[in-house]
Amino acid sequence: MKMTIKSKILLAPLALALCATFAPTHSASADPPPNSGKAAVVTVLGDSLAAGNGAGDYYDDNSSKSYRSHNNWGQLYVNSLRDQGIAASYHNLASSGATTDTIRTEQIPQVRKDSDLIVLSLGDNEGHFREIARDCFVMFLHDPYNCGKSIDASLAFTKGGQFKEKTEALLKDLEAHLPDNHAQIVLMGNPNIIVDSPHFVFGKCLKYKEPPSTKCARKYVYPSVGMTMDAEDYLFAAQEKTVQDWNANNDGSHHTVHHVSSIRTDFKDHEPNPSYHVGINGVGLLNRYYQTEGSYDTEKGEQVIFSGDINEWYHPNKTGHQKMAEALAKAVDPATFTREISATQNTGEPFAWLDGPYNRAIGTSLTLDARGSYSKNGNITSYEWDLNGDGDFEVSSTSPTLGHTWHAAYSGLVGVRVTDSTGATSMATTKLDVSIDGDGVPDEVDNCPTVYNYGQTDYDGDGIGDACDDTHGIPTERQPGVFEGPPPTPTPTPTANPTVITPSPAPTSSATSTTSPTPSASPTPAPTGIPSSSPTPTQNPTRPPTTPTAEPPQSPTGEPTQHPTQEPPPVPTTAPISPDPTQQPTPTQPPSRSTTPPLRPGLPNTGS
Repeated sequence: MKMTIKSKILLAPLALALCATFAPTHSASADPPPNSGKAAVVTVLGDSLAAGNGAGDYYDDNSSKSYRSHNNWGQLYVNSLRDQGIAASYHNLASSGATTDTIRTEQIPQVRKDSDLIVLSLGDNEGHFREIARDCFVMFLHDPYNCGKSIDASLAFTKGGQFKEKTEALLKDLEAHLPDNHAQIVLMGNPNIIVDSPHFVFGKCLKYKEPPSTKCARKYVYPSVGMTMDAEDYLFAAQEKTVQDWNANNDGSHHTVHHVSSIRTDFKDHEPNPSYHVGINGVGLLNRYYQTEGSYDTEKGEQVIFSGDINEWYHPNKTGHQKMAEALAKAVDPATFTREISATQNTGEPFAWLDGPYNRAIGTSLTLDARGSYSKNGNITSYEWDLNGDGDFEVSSTSPTLGHTWHAAYSGLVGVRVTDSTGATSMATTKLDVSIDGDGVPDEVDNCPTVYNYGQTDYDGDGIGDACDDTHGIPTERQPGVFEGPPPTPTPTPTANPTVITPSPAPTSSATSTTSPTPSASPTPAPTGIPSSSPTPTQNPTRPPTTPTAEPPQSPTGEPTQHPTQEPPPVPTTAPISPDPTQQPTPTQPPSRSTTPPLRPGLPNTGS
């Protein structure tokens, strides 16, 4: 079951701009761009933001689950270089779930030593943002306790200096791998995963045990959005600080590193709304839960494809990747890393390059792209195409691109042979898998053989993938006992001498709370603020403690340890917890972020 969802949104100027930039322009019928005499080797390293989770058109063999996409910002940026006439070859080594450690051990050894531009994306996984998205905002998985723990782990990583330390070690490994300091190195900034909603709160209602009651014994309120924004602020600050210190210590003996810092502001107000029942804000640039391959069309509006794969949620959608490619283009001038073709090769043979690998569905067109090819001694005059890997060339053309449709399943190589004006030739090949749905999973083991589902998710475990299962079993309601949205409206403030029934010395079985508004052990009011813009190095934001001594169990139906007719236990001073509004004269308000600027590049304690 592949659903396309159309969201009603306002046509924003941003949408028009995105539609006009970084759209693939190559086609079989287009004339080759004028030869500028420039070439470049572009390499991308990093995590899911670089691989392309949520952008679709993944091209690995599915066994590694790298989620490398032909729709990601790296591919779009390289396409734009080729449109300018630059013979750019592209190597995406990024993989979903990668950390600085795995980038160092698995990706850097594969980097071509003649790379001219190396672009990095890192920090999200060690910054625990996948867990933050899951624990704080995915409606059937979220939990305020786990949300707090995930945010704490993120802050410990950045504030404790681990991001800076690990990134500097990675840069040193990269420098040791490269033969000189010719290459330009760029660190991509990360977008926020959620729109800034300072008045949004998230919490859990802990109900009375006996008798059954809909009233809450206590409400645990957690400012999930505000604290998530703080974690993102600290990651951004750590990126900035790392790049600044690295370049400040550069005496010319190592690479200069650039930071694409505009992405957060480019995405601002176009992230998912934290409340599940609220639609996309304007032109959505990230997928929310159950979504992948979101894109904006000026006529059709927001187009979203259903996905049960959590690895695709809260990642840039196709329109978001276009925006990131645009940000990279603004930050880096091709003149700083491209080479003259005459200086790139010592042999007299041309250099053949074919983009790929590719996965395609039977009956769908594929554009083969050989625009990374060039000739040192003359112009390329012909491109010959081997479409089935048999060594014969079925098509000859003067264009570096060729559109073709395969009408039967195929798994093997396709190739191109280029010939320059001197008669010299060279050949390049790439892997192609053509199946019923084109998701890279062999049809015989595909749990949705007729519907594209790279992740192969099967929520209900019935052997039918979520993408084609009408009863996939994914919950449609939030977790029981969990509430989200604006702060709950309290009941009227009790008078100094209320006329409520005075509780008897002995506990009763009544579920109705009749406790005095003045408890014998007065709870300490919940904290009302989050860390300022200048927290101390050891200070973590206020949140529910990981293992609070006065908390009931963490299940949605958790029960307080004391009978409901007894006085509520004192509230821990370290947790943003308040009794039910009916038991406290003033309601607990979420920490206010109104005085905190959206971007705080000067945040301390990032490892300086």
